[in-house]
Amino acid sequence: MISANIKIIVYGGKSGWIGQKIIELLKLNDNIEYHISDCRLENRESILTELDKIKPTSVINCAGVTGRPNVDWCEDN
Repeated sequence: MISANIKIIVYGGKSGWIGQKIIELLKLNDNIEYHISDCRLENRESILTELDKIKPTSVINCAGVTGRPNVDWCEDN
């Protein structure tokens, strides 16, 4: 049984394929409160403000970068 106190925030769930699939799974469980972030991950202050406001128990990051140089960008950021 899943605790009703689970609160998840999902980054990258609005337009990404993986994020959308995770949101579909979260919708199946009424015991999980979830939020889909509107924040840009480049904006650290907005992320921190959102985390402080929502106070999630878990964060799921589905954000990604497409195109080149994907691997280099991910390693640098």
